[in-house]
Amino acid sequence: MGLVTYFGLVAANMAQAEGYGVFEPEAMAMGGAAVAIASPGNAVFYNPARLAQYRYDEDRGRHGRLYFPSFSAQSSQSVEDLYNIDEDQIVDELTAAVDQYNAQQDAASAGQVVDASREVLQTLTNIQGETLYGNTYAGLVVAEPGDGQGGAFFIAGRGFGDGDLTGIADADLALMQDYIDGLDFIASAGQRGEEHPELFGPDGLIDPRNQIVSTASAAAAAGIELGVAMAQSFNIRDQNIAFGITPKLMLLKTFDAELNISQNSIDTTQSEKWTRRLNADIGVAANIGNFNMGLAVKDVFRHNIETTQGQAIIIEPKPRLGLGYIGQRFKVGVDYDMAAIKPVATGMESQDVSVGVEWRALRQIALRFGYKEDLQGNHGTALSAGVGVSLGRFLMDLSYVESDDELAAALQFGLKI
Repeated sequence: MGLVTYFGLVAANMAQAEGYGVFEPEAMAMGGAAVAIASPGNAVFYNPARLAQYRYDEDRGRHGRLYFPSFSAQSSQSVEDLYNIDEDQIVDELTAAVDQYNAQQDAASAGQVVDASREVLQTLTNIQGETLYGNTYAGLVVAEPGDGQGGAFFIAGRGFGDGDLTGIADADLALMQDYIDGLDFIASAGQRGEEHPELFGPDGLIDPRNQIVSTASAAAAAGIELGVAMAQSFNIRDQNIAFGITPKLMLLKTFDAELNISQNSIDTTQSEKWTRRLNADIGVAANIGNFNMGLAVKDVFRHNIETTQGQAIIIEPKPRLGLGYIGQRFKVGVDYDMAAIKPVATGMESQDVSVGVEWRALRQIALRFGYKEDLQGNHGTALSAGVGVSLGRFLMDLSYVESDDELAAALQFGLKI
């Protein structure tokens, strides 16, 4: 199996690999801020209590929401770099350049070895110490919100996992630099670089392929998740407070992988049996006029799932606090992870602060913008934008997210029911 095939699989099966788990376009466009301002269509994912706080005109029907299909894709920059290793065959190109130099023994062929070595060095430098993660989601949501009580149902194909690239060896970076310096010395007739006689053997320039020892590993779980949300509001000391819960069932299979970069080869192991796990999300929400507050916990039950190769995939509770304001044409929200969220496998922790704004430019069009900052400093600042369209019964949402180490996009279509 090639790099693209495997890491495409991993990227396609890593929901919740990083952070609180934001994978639908409305919240994604707003930086992930949703706990206090979630709409009827996405409250089931971020704070089920919000399903009981939907104020609407009794004389106007179709308050429910049906979203299908809804899908998203997210990946770290390291996924693209690994894709380039395979797509561009950079290690194979280096071997070919070495063979050509041994056949021609001239400055031009020495320069080709320099270029190929520099490409390998740059790629390995880019991914060294980085975390490999991705996130895709595809599913269906049916929501019936209300002013006092509400509910929702979802079913989705999703997964979670991550990998690490700490196996990118310093020795490989030094080796590539030696090839750059040594062959540049030859190509420039001694004007640049430095001599490296140890790179040569009885048969000429040694192919460095078999000396590259860098590896990458990953663990993931993929499968189906379904949940049913219920929400009810109560009047407590003249304050309306809503509570919600989303019991969930997960059917999972696990994956292990070990990548040998020098050979473009990977050993993968998939569990033979499905693993079943029950979990739940809970939330509470309150409002004072147009101001909203929310507190939610995703995955309240901790699970430790062991892969076939003995790696641990861990699902832990993720508490998040949200504050927001909802006006007639404008809403803003701020979410805060109350604890550092650990990776499910071998990645890096995150603790996000998310800020999102929605402005309804027209009755039919909502423009959304967001900002996300990792307080742990392990992930770059993310900026996001999106648009929501409402034409009669038809709904459409689109979002895009970009940071120094992440790209994400989401799209969904829906109906008012």
